[in-house]
Amino acid sequence: MNLLLLPIILSILGYLFTTDFVITFLNNLNPFQGLIYYYTQLFIVISILQYFGLVIGDLRITNGWQTFGELCIIFAFFIVVNNESGYIQYIVDKSNNIDNERNNNCSQVYSQSEDGATYYLLSKFIKNHNILRILTFVVVPFILSYIGINLITRKVALSVF
Repeated sequence: MNLLLLPIILSILGYLFTTDFVITFLNNLNPFQGLIYYYTQLFIVISILQYFGLVIGDLRITNGWQTFGELCIIFAFFIVVNNESGYIQYIVDKSNNIDNERNNNCSQVYSQSEDGATYYLLSKFIKNHNILRILTFVVVPFILSYIGINLITRKVALSVF
């Protein structure tokens, strides 16, 4: 169960942070207020992870697969806490066409983030915003953090590195 705790927590937070209510609330904030919200969100997420013993400070990384595992967890973490994807723009501007290469009223740079790139890639295969939301912000963070935990704790051994 301990190996599933991080994926479960990140999946739940990914679901909660992408509700219509939260996104429309964020859209009404100015840049400074949004930044304060973002860092409050980071503080809360890190505190929750620390509470469950999931912030590992004394683990020694000794090989490339453990480093890759860390990157998987970091990627999953930023999918959950970033707000830079086509889904966010869709909630804010319901006229956003999923087949459009560029989000309406946004530069390409806006979506060049963990959540933006994941949503973009999945949108090439799936055309339903709600399904894309669950896959991007719940399923992918679950899978990545689960893989990362297993690589870091050496529950999985791969011989390339």
